[in-house]
Amino acid sequence: MIGGASKPAAAMCTLCRERPRVGALSRCAICVRAAAEVDRQSRSTAESRVATRKSAQEAAEARAAGEHQAALERLGQMYMEFAASPEGVRFLKAQHAELIGLRNDGEYVKAALARDKEREVAANETTTVHHWVEWGRNFLSLTLQNDRNHAKAHEVSAILRRLLEAELRYHPDPHDTTKSADYAQKRPPKHTFGREVRSLGNERVKRRK
Repeated sequence: MIGGASKPAAAMCTLCRERPRVGALSRCAICVRAAAEVDRQSRSTAESRVATRKSAQEAAEARAAGEHQAALERLGQMYMEFAASPEGVRFLKAQHAELIGLRNDGEYVKAALARDKEREVAANETTTVHHWVEWGRNFLSLTLQNDRNHAKAHEVSAILRRLLEAELRYHPDPHDTTKSADYAQKRPPKHTFGREVRSLGNERVKRRK
């Protein structure tokens, strides 16, 4: 070629197409440095934007916290001024008297009388309170006057659940076979089970004859 040999196009920078590539890269050293600088500036701009947004958010939160604290202080000051005034003193005395005084409304009296009546029923039906410890655990139980009166036992247990505000757990009698229609029949002993089969077989043989 005229003016000396030139490098093939495949060995030139794909971006500027003027300078040779650097090693296995597709761009020259100047284009690589320029792209790195652009990337650094872009990253710096993004970090600055995030920092600015975070600073604005922190400033807003600090301003809101300050306003909330100032509002609480103003409210407390107003309450102290009201409590120190004659009207505030009369109001607080009336509130205190209402809290420690007896309630005379009909619903409250009715509920108190109903609780006393239920407590009396449970006390009259209870004869013994049992306290026993098993494997480090404490258990309580009651013995009633008529321990075979299931209806009264249910009534007393319901009363105690309401008075004590506790959970009621009913445990049926595991020895009562009349409560389950699907109760398993008792299997005959081994020494009689074969005899019954043979006796039934003999009866069938006799009937065929």
